Amino acid sequence: MPDWRQHVRAHLPPLGLSGAREQEIVEELALQLEQAFNEALAAGATSVQAEARAENQIPDWAALAREIRRAEQPVTEQIVERIPQNWQLAMQEQNFRKRRGGNMFADLFQDIRYALRMLRKSPGFAFIIVLTLGLGIGANSTIFSVINAVLLRPLPYPESDRLVYVDENNLPKGWDHFSVSPANFVDWRGQSRSFERIVALSRHSFNYSTGDLPEQWGGLEGSQGFLEMYRVRPEIGRSFSDNEFQVGNDHVVLISNGLWKRAFGSDPAILGRHLLLGGESFEVIGVMPPAFQLGGPNNVLWLPLAFDPANLQSSRGAHYLTVMARLLPNVTVEQAGKEMSALAARLAAQYPVTNKDWGAG
Repeated sequence: MPDWRQHVRAHLPPLGLSGAREQEIVEELALQLEQAFNEALAAGATSVQAEARAENQIPDWAALAREIRRAEQPVTEQIVERIPQNWQLAMQEQNFRKRRGGNMFADLFQDIRYALRMLRKSPGFAFIIVLTLGLGIGANSTIFSVINAVLLRPLPYPESDRLVYVDENNLPKGWDHFSVSPANFVDWRGQSRSFERIVALSRHSFNYSTGDLPEQWGGLEGSQGFLEMYRVRPEIGRSFSDNEFQVGNDHVVLISNGLWKRAFGSDPAILGRHLLLGGESFEVIGVMPPAFQLGGPNNVLWLPLAFDPANLQSSRGAHYLTVMARLLPNVTVEQAGKEMSALAARLAAQYPVTNKDWGAG
């Protein structure tokens, strides 16, 4: 039998979607071609005739690609536009919870099967219809997954209802939610009074070198007190000390439980071991609990985020940090928002070159 996946990859123009999404579409198209091929064989066609009949299902690959982009991209863009940039972290922590269906989907699929039978008389058009249906169902499931992960399900931390994002905004440019500059964060941390803790997070990837081919591991740097804010501790070893959030003392790392098992065979002597990450040596000081996934399921390293006082002011115009905080028990989100707006206004007056038009909330 022909390799229909390879056939689709060879003929379908690039869609400009994520790798995982394009792979799903390739798999769906390949399955449809394979079914058409098998049906032709069952009807008495030779292998060559069945292959030709299956290939004729999609006479214009460029037109099909345009239809896929038209069906897929607007939904993706709307999702991205309407979800605050900093919410990406929460979305990744939940890993877009696996979709679950009920009886209504059984009825839906019966209707789809009936429609497919009716559309067999025009297979090329049927292909576009079926694919559009699939993309629409997938988009609606994605939207629900986002809402479910970000808004409905609580984060897996104690009193997670008091955890909030604090971000910047530039309304003249139409930016309602924007990442935070290091200097502004340090001022927020020193001057705000609404939070039990306020921390900055920055995501990175590290090449791990062992002498063999390097691996790439996801890492999340957090400012002083970030694990305490989430109220978690390492399962093995210790957390970061205060002096390890200073430049020069920050080459220590916590690793995920899964990485400890997969890459190091649950070695009890992992504590004190030095890992070569991005060409620099980091000492392992602890292993996190199995359920801990701050930064998403692909994140396996947690490191201290240290700010160099000598370079802090020059970074005021560089916006790249995610900032989270834990509200004090007697403070509401609205009260904290008002305080942050006033604080941002003071910084805008103090640093007009970099902070003009920048607010916070």
